[in-house]
Amino acid sequence: MNVIVGDGPGVGQPLAAHEGVPLISATGSVRMGRAVAEIVARRLGRSLLELGGNNGMILTPSADIELAIRAIVFSAAGTAGQRCTTLRRLIVHSQHPRGKSSGD
Repeated sequence: MNVIVGDGPGVGQPLAAHEGVPLISATGSVRMGRAVAEIVARRLGRSLLELGGNNGMILTPSADIELAIRAIVFSAAGTAGQRCTTLRRLIVHSQHPRGKSSGD
């Protein structure tokens, strides 16, 4: 196993096209994944792609707000978006000011 970091044209494309590499694993955008899959498929190779995550979190009225704020901030910004589990959507439960749901 090797980890190689570089740009697409200079490193990614030649690596994906190389017959001696049995499996290409890549993390990135859907656009990048399509390009890698096409190159690897031409040589009937295998690829493992982690693409464009869109992870959400739901904040409910019963949540510990201090703990939730720390978790939300870390999940959204703690790794500068450099992991597939980065928070992309925050869904906040809305509650009526009198403590009843809007349907009551």
